[in-house]
Amino acid sequence: MVSRQKRGTIVKSMNKKKICLITNWYPTKENPYQGLFFREQALALSDYYDFAVVHYQVNRAWFFDGVRIDMVNQEQNITEYNTVIQYSCYKNYACRHLFHDDRYINGLQNQILSKFPGSSVDVFYSITGQTQAAITAQYAHYYNKPYVVGEHGPFPWVGTLISEDNKKAIEEANAFIAISNDKIRQILMQGIKLPKIHYVGNLVDEDKFLCVDSGNTVKTFVTVGANVFYKNYEMLVDTFDRLSELTDVPFKLLVVGYQANRGYSGDSEELVKKLKNSKFGKSIELIPQITHECMPAIYARADAFVMTSIQEGQPVSAIEAGCCGLPIFATRCGGVEDYVDESVGRIVDLLDSDGLANYLKAYLEEKDVFDSETIREKVVNRFGKEAFIKNMVNVFESV
Repeated sequence: MVSRQKRGTIVKSMNKKKICLITNWYPTKENPYQGLFFREQALALSDYYDFAVVHYQVNRAWFFDGVRIDMVNQEQNITEYNTVIQYSCYKNYACRHLFHDDRYINGLQNQILSKFPGSSVDVFYSITGQTQAAITAQYAHYYNKPYVVGEHGPFPWVGTLISEDNKKAIEEANAFIAISNDKIRQILMQGIKLPKIHYVGNLVDEDKFLCVDSGNTVKTFVTVGANVFYKNYEMLVDTFDRLSELTDVPFKLLVVGYQANRGYSGDSEELVKKLKNSKFGKSIELIPQITHECMPAIYARADAFVMTSIQEGQPVSAIEAGCCGLPIFATRCGGVEDYVDESVGRIVDLLDSDGLANYLKAYLEEKDVFDSETIREKVVNRFGKEAFIKNMVNVFESV
């Protein structure tokens, strides 16, 4: 249990509850960068909850079927499981022909559920509702436990439709975890009635991401993001090309993480070529991959953060940069609008490279000046460890 003192301070209990995350967006040996912040959030809650992480896989075969569940990793308060269902196309076709339902597939799913140690779980948690809410609801209903749903991706994912099963599971959840107001709007626009909404945001560890003086004689911008279309590196190039035309003040740009996620970041050769052939090509430093442990040192080398995305959920990189006291210059891409005001940075409309370039010019020429401690304080108050832990505990305890 988690008890509270009269002033609202969360008090740790010796008897921790268990939360089960249902997700395939989580770090693996093959791809240590994907969903890294989910792992860090679970570790941040280690004094209050234990976590089980379920990776699931469905395979097809002609004749042979079966299920398997394996514990694959354990660290601190997190235990990971791989679950695999292999179904026979022949048996599935025969059963659907005879019974006109999914009893064969459901039977295999129930075999997995019976093998999973779900009786010790207190709350099931779907990180991405549009793809995992229905399977999370299955686990919760099987063990007669509550479940909560969140969403971190574009809703819906590009080129996809949300299944009726997932819609129903989102609506019937015991609570919804919101990372931004924009994400709430996206879901409501699909005609989905959300359950009780808890605004949580994302986590930044203020003990790791510190506010330090870069010591730069030439102001340095940093941008962080995988090479996917909605990070909009094309606008980044246009913006800094325009900035090079608008001012004679020298600057540098760190481009970080464009090769980070396997299967997510695209072919970066064309991006690198565009960056090097740009008007500011000699002012760029390229850092294709970097561990998250090294990111505080990257922000410490910079003076301001730039984001040109088309869409975001609640971008962790912007929060981390703000925690380090960097002013945030971003497009109206989602999430940043919740906390970036005139004291924290500047926001422009999507694709407005001229507007962003002019804001960067004003910053370079010191016409716009920001106080690093004020930026850090606003970010920490909203997304720091204490705020995040309190928000998440409130969600889980409410169900």
